[in-house]
Amino acid sequence: MAVVKTCIVASGIMIRGGETLLLKHKKLGVWIYPGGHVDDGEIPTDCVLREIREETGFSARLIRPYDNGAVIDDGLSHEVPQPFTTMYENVHYKDGTHIHYDLMFLAEPVGQMGEIDSGESKELGWFGREEVKSLDTFDSVRQVIDLAFRLNERLHR
Repeated sequence: MAVVKTCIVASGIMIRGGETLLLKHKKLGVWIYPGGHVDDGEIPTDCVLREIREETGFSARLIRPYDNGAVIDDGLSHEVPQPFTTMYENVHYKDGTHIHYDLMFLAEPVGQMGEIDSGESKELGWFGREEVKSLDTFDSVRQVIDLAFRLNERLHR
């Protein structure tokens, strides 16, 4: 039996002005939100901000999706933004299937677009909620993006 690689990944759904920023994935060939593997010694919130910067050129800030009324911080431990959902994904690459445990964060861009890392996709686009429905992507990506739009609307009421 083949060994399946299992990875912790973090993704960021960036929303600005009713649109979300997506990129054409180099290996999969479909439109997807920025994200990637959590490196050794890295926490998921740092990973998602790094991946957004590398893949889109934008610095970002994570949005707290649920207001619990307080930020917990006692000097030794502190609360970090939590994902708005977590996905268990079967990702099929040419070298085999990977299982991704994907922590999905809501984010917004900060400042102007910078430089994209040379190894990343250069195809980026801002897409409205309706446009996402017709993009070449996975159905789960459409569902996650729709959830992110609904959550973002609730947070900005």
